[in-house]
Amino acid sequence: MDSDLIKILHIVNEYFKIHHNHLDFKRFNTVKNNWTKYSNKVVLFNCDLREYIIEDYLAIICSGCKVILIDSKYSEDVLERLKVKFNSVEFTIIPSIITSKTNFPLNECAQLISTSGTTGIGKFVMQSYKNIICNAKNISKYITLDSSSKTLIDLPLNLAYGNSVLWLSLTTKAKIFICHNNWLTKEYVEFINLNKIDLINGTPFLWKNRLKYKWLNSLTHFPLYITQAGGFLDHEIKKEIFSYLPKNTNFLIMYGQTEATSRISWYKYRPENVSNRIGDIVSNGKVEINKNNELIFSGDNVALGYIYDLNNFKLFEGIINTGDIVTKSKNGDILITGRNRHLKKINGSRLDMNDLQVELRTRLGFNTFVTSDEDKFIIALDGKQTEIDLYKKIIADIFKNFICDF
Repeated sequence: MDSDLIKILHIVNEYFKIHHNHLDFKRFNTVKNNWTKYSNKVVLFNCDLREYIIEDYLAIICSGCKVILIDSKYSEDVLERLKVKFNSVEFTIIPSIITSKTNFPLNECAQLISTSGTTGIGKFVMQSYKNIICNAKNISKYITLDSSSKTLIDLPLNLAYGNSVLWLSLTTKAKIFICHNNWLTKEYVEFINLNKIDLINGTPFLWKNRLKYKWLNSLTHFPLYITQAGGFLDHEIKKEIFSYLPKNTNFLIMYGQTEATSRISWYKYRPENVSNRIGDIVSNGKVEINKNNELIFSGDNVALGYIYDLNNFKLFEGIINTGDIVTKSKNGDILITGRNRHLKKINGSRLDMNDLQVELRTRLGFNTFVTSDEDKFIIALDGKQTEIDLYKKIIADIFKNFICDF
């Protein structure tokens, strides 16, 4: 058994010792034992928030299976293609789970997660047990929680941001809560107030809408920590969020990528902050700026690499090109000034236009070209003018699979 998987098991078992009345250890143990026979196989796991989602997810991870994190936004077409890609056969031990017949090539890999917003049609990011542990410990240095703390899991586990919140909670032994009500409902806010939640998180999409619907006005209990990650949030919106918060609430802005198992840097927001700074680099992390002014990150939380199918992957070797163009201010702050041309953010979702172009070519059957400006995509097709309505329908379907609300 991988030594870092043993550490993961220890973290999870220690958590259950403290919170055995809160999560169902018996279910966790039963599912883990059932799935140990499929150790080192690829498993597609539906991450839609539901009863026992935490127990089931942890059981599959601790069984030694390699978990592909998906959700119900994946179309049937995409799921069928993933089954083919990973040589899969269906099982019925847990609903919505599929496992491969072939061993995974990298034993240290824990989970496969798509870059924020995409369905992993082109590739997944391989995160190791060591990555997960290191990332959680890095975050725990600036979000200080303990067994008396209460965290809310309301971001999908197949989003690197949401996944990291879960592992932060497990590592610090904070009590995990899941609210099954939509965040727009009165019940959701009452849940936070009643349980006195200490950590709430949100992407730019969520925070913009929380302000739009005056969500913060309904809070009578303000958490110790409120975080924002998953893309750039306008300075005026940050400032407005901050205006609602009492002095003892820490508003943390976090920067990172799925390829870094989520976190690269962070800072505590103040209205006088420069809006595009990335803040303090996480422990054990290192950044450089290359000759093209692109930010380069290295550290133990850098993921293993990309995987395209069971026989085709690219290793990072502990270092990643972030795709962000940066500069240094006079006081040494690293400021983001733009994005690599082939990457684009939409509502906090990162879209790789190279992946999009490959998918278009595969689905349409002819050459395509994709580029973008500030607010729209430009797609050139080498097809027939008479089939334009069909092309539009296929393109709309592809974009639905590539981009989600989070």
